Amino acid sequence: MINKSAMLNKIRTALLLYLEDNHQLPQNLNELLGEYLIEVPVDRDILSYTNSRINLLKDITKILKESNLNQNKLSAFKPYSLLVDSLAKRIYLMQGENIVKGYPIGVGGVESPTPKGEFRIKNKLKLSGKEQKVYGDYWIGIDLWTKGGGYGIHGSTDQEVPVSKQNSRGCIRMRAADLQELYQLIPLRTKIIIK
Repeated sequence: MINKSAMLNKIRTALLLYLEDNHQLPQNLNELLGEYLIEVPVDRDILSYTNSRINLLKDITKILKESNLNQNKLSAFKPYSLLVDSLAKRIYLMQGENIVKGYPIGVGGVESPTPKGEFRIKNKLKLSGKEQKVYGDYWIGIDLWTKGGGYGIHGSTDQEVPVSKQNSRGCIRMRAADLQELYQLIPLRTKIIIK
């Protein structure tokens, strides 16, 4: 499970991405569902629910206070983003210019390299059945389509070989535990830069 501070940063990132995309704040956090968040967090203390209604400005104030931000630091907040370094075979969870955490990855091989550029996270899925056997427990989809196929971040199903030694058909491959953590940390529409 992710800690309270990371959950607050996830919510703030979703709010800022919504604001950037729509040029206004949502009327309530439920407007973030689907495109920015898969679910509103269960921890009701974080969000100050009052009779199942959300007072967004009160919630934002509480989120900022709990994140130890004061008015002077408010403008310094940067949302989460992802940076993929294909040569180093690492993916970094970023907050502004700061690396929050880095993970080893596998990338596409010579015949099907991982595309480079700036994209967004378009979906996050918990997998089951045949897809789970091929891609692991989680899928983080990237808004990138080439050659008739989609790209994403998925788990490694070969535990015998280090993930950084595994080639994919262009997707980004991660260790199962690392992918689960990243899945929980980032909201939908998170920016991802692949170099």
